[in-house]
Amino acid sequence: ALERGREALGELSARAFGTDFAGFVAAERRRFRFVAGMAIAALLAGTLAAAATARAVRRGTRSAREREAFVAAVTHELKTPLASIRLLAELLERGDVDAEKVREFGARTVAESDRLARLVDGVLRFAALRTEAAGDQITSIVELDEIARLAAASVEPIARARGFEIRLLGCAEPLRVRSDSDSLVAAVAALLGNATKYAGAPHARELVLERRGGHGVIAVLDRGPGVAEGERERIFEPFHRTGDVLTREQEGVGLGLALVRGAAESHRGRARYAPRAGGGSRFEIELPLES
Repeated sequence: ALERGREALGELSARAFGTDFAGFVAAERRRFRFVAGMAIAALLAGTLAAAATARAVRRGTRSAREREAFVAAVTHELKTPLASIRLLAELLERGDVDAEKVREFGARTVAESDRLARLVDGVLRFAALRTEAAGDQITSIVELDEIARLAAASVEPIARARGFEIRLLGCAEPLRVRSDSDSLVAAVAALLGNATKYAGAPHARELVLERRGGHGVIAVLDRGPGVAEGERERIFEPFHRTGDVLTREQEGVGLGLALVRGAAESHRGRARYAPRAGGGSRFEIELPLES
């Protein structure tokens, strides 16, 4: 074609490019793969960003619901004992109450004050666990048997008043753990307290100590109705309570089991729930043993 067109072109000349067709195809394939890869990467990045945004929105929504539930529950829990204390104080102020009623009103005032103290203490302990302050206090070696006895003793008056018995089933060998005694006793007492509040008709609650490999276990067992399968993980979440917080018969703001889990984790352990064989519940705290 060049030879035949030379005379017609005169001063012009022709050149041919792209004669390496295989190289051209390979280059185009590389370009296509690069563009496709960039498009897929952009799509994946967009998908991940959308998923992260959706998770953030869900977390924000759940946090907002938890805060609303907390405010509603705390408001309710504060108003009830405060109203009782004020009413009792007004009756005493009138001065026309006989001696027997004075003692009764005094006892009820102390009980309501204790209820307020437990609420404030629970909120403060939860705040301490959230800031990891509790872990800094774990410096001593204690025996789980002693923790169990202290927890049972703290709950026994309430259990006895409600018609319950607490049975301590110890372990044949000593179970020593590194622990902040106060927070661990409070966690076990919270489990016992829940068992006396929610486990139905009066019957014995068992406080069991056992060894599981390199861990010690302290468990609270009851024969109550148990926990619905869909609630078994959520019960350890802060402020989570089933039902309407303003119409529940039992007091509380949904921090008890969250404090139990927080105390267990601050001791490098864990808290768990399992249905009890034959009916009922088993709540346990598992902690690493010290030699």
